[in-house]
Amino acid sequence: NGGEDSKRDIEIYGRLANAVKMHDESIRVGGMCYGDATKSRELLRACQKHRYPIDFLTVESFGADPSRVCGEIESLSMFAKNQGFAGLEIILGRWMMVDCDILGDTPLQKALRVNDPRTRDMRRELALSARSVKGAAYAAAMMLELNAVDDIAGACFFDAQPAISSFCSLTDRFGMPEKPFYAFRSFGELYRARNAVLCTVDRQDGFAHSGIYASAALSDGGEGIIMLASFGGCGVVDLRIDGITDEQYSADVYMLDGVKNMELADSVSLSGMKKRLVLNVSEYGAVLIKLH
Repeated sequence: NGGEDSKRDIEIYGRLANAVKMHDESIRVGGMCYGDATKSRELLRACQKHRYPIDFLTVESFGADPSRVCGEIESLSMFAKNQGFAGLEIILGRWMMVDCDILGDTPLQKALRVNDPRTRDMRRELALSARSVKGAAYAAAMMLELNAVDDIAGACFFDAQPAISSFCSLTDRFGMPEKPFYAFRSFGELYRARNAVLCTVDRQDGFAHSGIYASAALSDGGEGIIMLASFGGCGVVDLRIDGITDEQYSADVYMLDGVKNMELADSVSLSGMKKRLVLNVSEYGAVLIKLH
């Protein structure tokens, strides 16, 4: 009945979307929060065939590969354009790291059932994994990778409700920060710098990704911010910084790993228009570099 249920849901969406647009054309309509890209494509095909209005598409991702998640979203965006929805925005309604080794053959929806005692230990392991340094590295890598995808209009992390959810990985029940908290705080500094600058990661031939993710920005006040994430990374990052201004003569390096919580690890003097920094990073962790 899965196919019939999906068809019925799409028909209901079409009726509601048409009714909303007839009432007020300016109201934005969209949906639905699928974790399966095939179902999202099915919705878009139906909207194109039956001329259902759609302004945004909501998807969700529970996985363990930031590159794959963003690659699927870019593929979905291209599919939407081919269906005639060039201005369609994509919203990542829920995302979090789910360690597939913990899940095994158990479907995620079954594992997340709060009242099921058979999966209680599995839920605990998944929650602890999301709070760990690996979970923090995943959060950092996802934010940096999502930051480079133009068609993503928003992304909502799951979960940030410490008082009511056992899957909140930002803080514990008493509001004390967990490892991912520092990844989000660091990304906030990068985001507030506002002026994005070119930042690329050289990929190794034969590998889907190197496990290193990066983004950089310049604040209105002239401070440079570089953020790196290592998710299954290579251990050593050769960072080349080009075009350093005369005002930027020092680099403060902050690190998040199994021991440090984005604490100052080193201060390096900079000189000239180009600078090379060789960073020793953990397999899972994040780095924030401030140029000033």
